[in-house]
Amino acid sequence: MLAFMKTKKFANIVIDDYVVRMVESHGQQMTDIKQLRERPIPAGLIEQGKVVDEIGFYDFMQQLVRDWKLKNAAVRFYVPDSLVIMRPVDFPARLQGKEIREHFMFEMGQSLHLPFQNPVLDVHVHPSDKSADIETSKATLFAAPEEEIRKYIDLFSDVSLRPHAADIRSLGLYRYFYETDQSRKDEIYLFFELNLTSTNISVFSDNQLDFTRHQQLEVDTKDWRYTLDQEKVVDWTYTGSEPYLDHLIDEQMNEIERIMDFYSYSLHKGTRNITHIILSGDYPKLDQVKKKMEQHLNRPTSFLKVLPTSHEIHPCFIPALGLVLKGRDVHAS
Repeated sequence: MLAFMKTKKFANIVIDDYVVRMVESHGQQMTDIKQLRERPIPAGLIEQGKVVDEIGFYDFMQQLVRDWKLKNAAVRFYVPDSLVIMRPVDFPARLQGKEIREHFMFEMGQSLHLPFQNPVLDVHVHPSDKSADIETSKATLFAAPEEEIRKYIDLFSDVSLRPHAADIRSLGLYRYFYETDQSRKDEIYLFFELNLTSTNISVFSDNQLDFTRHQQLEVDTKDWRYTLDQEKVVDWTYTGSEPYLDHLIDEQMNEIERIMDFYSYSLHKGTRNITHIILSGDYPKLDQVKKKMEQHLNRPTSFLKVLPTSHEIHPCFIPALGLVLKGRDVHAS
């Protein structure tokens, strides 16, 4: 979404309301990984992606940078999903490079309306036939409030990190999926990322993001308790009502079914269908969720896999691995 400078040492950081995960890399290859770390975030610092206690989060991040020896590392991070708006857009085909973004900045408040002031915009242009005589080109526009992104950028700078690039989480997941040769031509994938307090649903076809939706689960973060094993891996346990949590998961099955119908019939008039579901996230019982999805949704369902490397990598680090690969010549960049 944004790119700031060239560097060699990267801290690829994923921040959720309850945890920060980091993969340190010295390049843009899976072989460039140096360390993987995670640490629970105390309650009340981050809520639905927004920094609500700036001093408390500063203290937390300052200690983290010190403990993980990240001083002066360049940071790649995701804009919180709750803040991102995605729109399919058209623009004059004659425009190129910076002209495209300038076009949409000019259209702000005219043909383009957003629910916040001073947006940060990122435009992903769709591939087109260069030889065709067309007047308009298609793109996907992402927008987020500059004020909230600025909080993260300023905080990273204050704790001796160097903001390098901001990205969209759904694109990062697909980037990892594509780069690890898990994608197949002509498939239309629905990605379902189920985390402790939220879900992300996105649809990709022809290596392009067609649809994305973020939803907060009505779960109190305090109902999730964690333990650390000898390798300092965080294990999460739900201490609230299990029947209530099961009900929330069932609601997500219904939501996915509605999105599949919307994609097929409202967006594509019955000509295109979701062919495969990819499951990921840090929810601790994904095996049970996968069985439920296969029974309820009648689609092949697979986990987003972690491929073997020199490091033993837990699947919860996959979003951070998508940041490691950012900047390479891939379709979902």
